Amino acid sequence: MVKIELRKIGFIIRDDPEKMEIIIPNVGRYSANLFYGIYLALWIFGGISEIGAFLNTDSKESILSMTVLLGGWTLVGGVVIIFWLWESCGREIIRIDDFELQHKKDFILFSYSKKYNIAHVKCLRVTALDTSGLGDSRRVQYWFNGRKKTAEEPDSVIAFDYDRNTPSFGSGLEVAEAKHIIEKIKSRYKNL
Repeated sequence: MVKIELRKIGFIIRDDPEKMEIIIPNVGRYSANLFYGIYLALWIFGGISEIGAFLNTDSKESILSMTVLLGGWTLVGGVVIIFWLWESCGREIIRIDDFELQHKKDFILFSYSKKYNIAHVKCLRVTALDTSGLGDSRRVQYWFNGRKKTAEEPDSVIAFDYDRNTPSFGSGLEVAEAKHIIEKIKSRYKNL
């Protein structure tokens, strides 16, 4: 008989008199962090060797091409650093008070936040994450949600209706975790 260990709850719910705050840390994948670490080590090594070649060049054509190469090199490295930071220490913060629901993605140097008028937030629910393509941000979340899922255990997010949109948060939550969060929210904010 196989013994299955219970997984530690990965989120925090703070229920203050003024607001409710839910913190969902990104559970980074070891394979992604290993890839990013190796890539960045090679990126630094390649960058140092290219800067050395750039400093030893006298030709104007070489200087121009090396400048373009180093600019692209830096841009790609910056994007990989952002992905690595999100995998390593990113988190989603959901704050709800009597007037608004705020969804914030936060990691070390960067933060992105959206605010929704609570009067227009309807039908808070758990829904499967659509992974059929890469057309919008919810589909891209599949690749960066931090947990490997199987066909029997689909990715889930907490979604709600807002005007004609369906915003979501909590990418990578287990279905039971998402249901627990919704129960806590609805116990306090009955209109959601």
